[in-house]
Parts: sequence; C-alpha cells; structure tokens
Amino acid sequence: MKIEEFRRHLDVAISATIRPEVLDLTLFSFYKHFLGQFGSTRLIVNVDPLGVPGGQAAEVLAVCQRFTPHVTSRCPATPSFASAVKWCWEQVASAAFLHLEDDWLLRRTMPVERVHARLMTHERVAAVRFNLTRNPRADPPVSDALSLNPSVFRTEFLREALPRFDCAKDPEKQFRSVPELAHWQFLYYGAPGESACVVDIGKKWRRLHDFQKWQPGSGTMAWNKGAASSSSSRRLFYRLKYRFFMLYWRHVTV
Repeated sequence: MKIEEFRRHLDVAISATIRPEVLDLTLFSFYKHFLGQFGSTRLIVNVDPLGVPGGQAAEVLAVCQRFTPHVTSRCPATPSFASAVKWCWEQVASAAFLHLEDDWLLRRTMPVERVHARLMTHERVAAVRFNLTRNPRADPPVSDALSLNPSVFRTEFLREALPRFDCAKDPEKQFRSVPELAHWQFLYYGAPGESACVVDIGKKWRRLHDFQKWQPGSGTMAWNKGAASSSSSRRLFYRLKYRFFMLYWRHVTV
C-alpha cells in the first residue's frame, strides 16, 4: 500500500452509543489532528441503544454528517459491543482503516506519513495503536496484543480475523491466543518512550450517568446500568466534573 493510496481515502469504524456530545468532541479532535489529512473519509457507525436518557440514534448520525457526507450506519434494537465491532469491520472497503470508539480525544497532530511508515514497517504489522500511556522503550515500540484503543489497521488483517470472530467473547482478548493469527504484530505510533497521544473521555460520562463498562461473559457484551445509589450532592459533583472536563478538552483541542 503506497502512501498515495493510503491518503486518498480512509474508512473509520466506530462503535458508538447515544452520546452525541461525546462523539462530537471525538470526531472534532480526530478530524483536526488526523482525519483531515485524507482526501476523503467514510464513517462506518454502529449506534447501540444505550446512552443519554431520551436520546435518539438520529442525533448521533447527525453529528457524523457534520464531518463527512459519507456515513454508513446501523442502529440495532439490542446493544452488543462485540456485534458492533464485527459489523463495522465487515463494512470496511479501504486498504487500511481507523478503528475508533466514540469516546476518545486525540491530543496532537498525527502526520499521516508517520502513521503510514509505521504501518508499513513490515508486512506482518496488523495495526498502529495511538498510545493511551507512554510508549514502551523498545524501538519500534511493540504492543503486546491487539487493542481497540484508536488504531489504524491494515484491512488485510480482517480477512483472517473476521472468520474467527466470536460475538460471545471480548473482541480484544479473543484474538490474543489464536495460533493462525500469531504472525501479526501490533505497534505503537511514535518514538520509544513518547508520551500519550489519546485521552479516554468516556470515563467521566459513565460515572455521571452511572454506567458500568460491559463485562466479558455477560452474554450481550453491553454496558450495565448501575443502581444510581449516589446522593444528589455526589451526582452534582460528577455533573460539574464532567462539564469542566468537556470544556477543558474542547479548549485544548482548538
């Protein structure tokens, strides 16, 4: 895959819930620092029926349309994180694609040439991961396994992974011990020891709305709603904390 082909078009696979404000900040940061460098992009979005009380999937799709007219979407009746990932991957048509959940902030510019160069380090590189913490010191920095943190994947990897995809299992962990996929390698973007380039902005939202991250083995692989046992003062604290961080993250991304 030459750099010209890579830059011409990129599919973006997004597993989302009904959190339009969070997705808007995610896409704003990624288009500013990475996706805006491509000739065109297509958002492949699965919107699970979980999220803001009373919210509609149409609000999420409207956010996507503000960034690109090319949107392929699915709004299932039942939430399933694993099924969302699998469906998104099945729609990918570009030679490489960005896997992106709806609650990540990209902190700084990722030059497309550097991402491409890392992805093409050798033919066994399946993905380049945008690091959430400081990179390992190895050169190049190697990730121990597949991760669904924001990552640019070589689509060729999907041809081997999708036939083995089990929607009853954790989408990340299920591929870590498959002998047929052991030849693939996963690298981090950036230099050895380089600082984090993405921020998980979903934790504050989940705390505010009393959602717990889905648990492997839960059947549907979907988030769980807590008992909302926090006091009113505690909920106010979470609301103010969430609002502060959303404003802060928007400010530092501009």
